[in-house]
Amino acid sequence: MKKITTNETIDMLNDAAGTGYEAMRQFGEIHQRALDRMIDKQFALMNLWMDAGMQQIKLATEAKGLQELMTGNLGVAKSLTEKLIAENRATLEIAHETRDELRAWWEAGIADVTARASKAAQKVAA
Repeated sequence: MKKITTNETIDMLNDAAGTGYEAMRQFGEIHQRALDRMIDKQFALMNLWMDAGMQQIKLATEAKGLQELMTGNLGVAKSLTEKLIAENRATLEIAHETRDELRAWWEAGIADVTARASKAAQKVAA
């Protein structure tokens, strides 16, 4: 069994620290992208609700009678519901993509740690 020198130990620690920093930077970037996309979705949802509210105000001021108002409100509600469902699906897609990115990041990190540990064990065993 080979004794590892102080310089080799320091080199391994420096390498691990650099790799750890890079991994955490990537982790942060994945989360930042997901957060940015989710904030965009929140604004889109807010705009949908505001548009629906404006349509209802317009209906309330321009409807010729109760029947027209009720029919118009049902149309606004149907349209809003369809748009909300589409936005929810898009939001779920963001969550799935983020999950896949995190899984790939995790698996790459595990593979890297395994390779480094194996390399260190081979140095010690040699």
